[in-house]
Amino acid sequence: MFSRLFTRGSRNTAANVSGKSCSIETLERRQHLSTSILDSKIKVAMLTGDDGTGIASSRVTVRFATNITLLDPTKFRMFGFKTDTTSPNLAQKKQTINITNVDVGADGNKLVFTTDRRVRKGAQLIAYAGAIADGASAPTTTDLIAKLPKGLNKERFTLASRSFVATNLAFFNNSIFSSAPAVTATPTSPSSGTVTTNLNAYLDAKVNAGTLTTAQRTTALARFNDATTTSIVPNANLRAAMASLVGTVGEPAIEVMLTSANPTNQPFTVVDFSSEVSGGAVVAETKVSATTGRLRTLFKTSLQGEPFQVLATFLAHEALHTDNPNSQNEEIFANYVQTSVWAQNVLAQPSIVGAGTQLVTENNLLLMAALNSGDALYPRTGINDAPLIGGQNVFPNANVPSTTYTSYQDYVRKIYQARNFGGGNTNAPPVATTYSNLITGRADTGTFTFSTARFDTFDNSQQILSDRASVQLAGALRLATR
Repeated sequence: MFSRLFTRGSRNTAANVSGKSCSIETLERRQHLSTSILDSKIKVAMLTGDDGTGIASSRVTVRFATNITLLDPTKFRMFGFKTDTTSPNLAQKKQTINITNVDVGADGNKLVFTTDRRVRKGAQLIAYAGAIADGASAPTTTDLIAKLPKGLNKERFTLASRSFVATNLAFFNNSIFSSAPAVTATPTSPSSGTVTTNLNAYLDAKVNAGTLTTAQRTTALARFNDATTTSIVPNANLRAAMASLVGTVGEPAIEVMLTSANPTNQPFTVVDFSSEVSGGAVVAETKVSATTGRLRTLFKTSLQGEPFQVLATFLAHEALHTDNPNSQNEEIFANYVQTSVWAQNVLAQPSIVGAGTQLVTENNLLLMAALNSGDALYPRTGINDAPLIGGQNVFPNANVPSTTYTSYQDYVRKIYQARNFGGGNTNAPPVATTYSNLITGRADTGTFTFSTARFDTFDNSQQILSDRASVQLAGALRLATR
C-alpha cells in the first residue's frame, strides 16, 4: 500500500521518525485498467457443412487480456477490402462483414463471432466503447481495434461476397431480365477485310496479354488463310472463329472439324451458315450425312454478323456432338466448354461483352451463372451450387422467367429440359477428355460418359476461371457483390 508521510502528531501514530510522530493516510482506490485484445491469440476458421461443403461464414475467436462481460453485441463492427467489380479500374472498396452472432467463450476471456461471409485477412474488428466490461465490471471507455491475422486474399474475399448482381442489363437479354434492351440483329456477314482486321486485333491483344505466343499467332493466321480450311469453312467470319480457337481450351475443335480426328474418321464436309438448319436448332446443329457418312455443322443465317469471338465458342461446343443421341448432361458439359472459351476471349478483349447481340448476351448469361456457382473449392467458381449471400439464385433480381436457377448446372439443365432433351448419360467422344484436361489441368486418359460425376471434376478442378480471372470477368460484366 502506498502511503504519505506527515510531520504532525496524531493519535494514529504508526511510527516515529527523528523523534517526530507521523500518520498514515491511504490513497483512493486505483481503477483497474480496461482490457485489451490479444492480437496474437485471434483465431479464424472458415466454416464448412457436415459433408465438407463450403459455407458463407467464418468463426472468429478473440481473446482478451482479462475476463470480460458482453454488454452490447451491437457495438461491434468488422470490415475488409474487396475489389469493386463495378468500377472501370477494379478499384479497392471497403466491405462490411456483418456479424450474425456473438458468444462469450466458456473460459470467460474470449468472444466468438460468427460472420455472414468468409473474412478477409487483415480485416479490422472494432469493439466500440461500452461493448464489453473488463474483469472489474467496468465498461470499456475507448474503442478496441484489432486486425485479423488470417483470412482470404482480396480476390477470394471478393468472391466470398457474392452472389454477383447485374448492374448493366445491356450486357444481357430479356430471356432472364425483362428490362434488358432488345438484342442487336446480326443477319449480315462482315466483309473479309473487316474480319481480317478484327482477327489481327484479337490475336495481338492476346499476345500482348501473354495468353498467346507469337508462334501461336502465326499458326492461327495460317489456319485462317489455309486452302483446306477455306474449302470446309468458306465464310470468313466463321473461319476467323475457327482460327481464334488457337490457344484456348476449344482448340481441339479445329482438328475435330478439319481432319479425321472424330468418330467418322473423316473431315467435316462443311461448317457454314445455312437455311437448311432444322427448326429445332437454336444456334447450330451438327449431323452425320446419311449418304456420305460425314459430319457437317450448320449455323442459322440470322447469326452471320455475330462477332467471331462468340461464334468460336459454339464451334467448340458443336465439336462434341459427333454422335447420337444427345442428352442434358452432354449439353451441360458442352456449354461449360463454351463458357470457358468465352471467358478466355473476354479476358483478352473485355469490350466484347458489350456487343449486344443474341449470342453475346446468351454467353454473358452463362458466364454470370458460372461466376455465381462453385462448391468444392468455394469461394472459387465452378459448376455446382455455391453458398451465395442473399439467396440461392445465380441471377439475382431476375424477373423473367420466375424460375430460380441455383447453379450453372441447374440453369443449363432446365434450358434443355424445356427443349425435351433426355436426362440420361451419353457416351463422350475422345475430344471431351481433351477438353476436360485443358479446363482442369488433369491428365485423364480414355473416354467417359457425360454424367453428373464428370461435372464434379469441373467443380473441384477447373482452372480457367481462376480467382483473379473471375474477378476480372465480373468487372467486365459490371457485376456487383453483396
